[in-house]
Amino acid sequence: MTEKQPADDSGVPRSTSADSTEQRRGEAAHSRPAAVLVLVGVVLLEVLGMLVVGFWYGAALVSSPAASVGGAVFTLTLILLVAAWQAVSAVALTRGRRWARAAVLVWQFFLFAIAAASLTGASWGWALLLGLPALAVIYLLFRRDVIAFTTPAPAAG
Repeated sequence: MTEKQPADDSGVPRSTSADSTEQRRGEAAHSRPAAVLVLVGVVLLEVLGMLVVGFWYGAALVSSPAASVGGAVFTLTLILLVAAWQAVSAVALTRGRRWARAAVLVWQFFLFAIAAASLTGASWGWALLLGLPALAVIYLLFRRDVIAFTTPAPAAG
């Protein structure tokens, strides 16, 4: 059963709000700001880093006995789930989804907290490796063009 679309005074069917949202998303794909692409690229590099850490951690788990196997398996699972969630968030950012900004921002705060804690030791390299991309992503998340791209247009009404 097809649903009849409302028509304007000339008899031409008007698009519904769902149609206009999809149309805006399609148009936005062509006008995606460069900052969004850079943002997604950095997040995907972080995902790749998490996968490398997960692989390294899994290899260490297999090659040497863990004090707590349950805790080690939980940690490995958490690493892989965070990587997967950030990958999903990166894809959502390319599609202009607003919720993805929050998901990515929370992870950047965690990375920055780990980086700041690394500064107290002799791990300056790790601190810079984690902290600088996190700061760059936080900056990019709050750029006007990124916010505009990921904020839905108000419904006409």
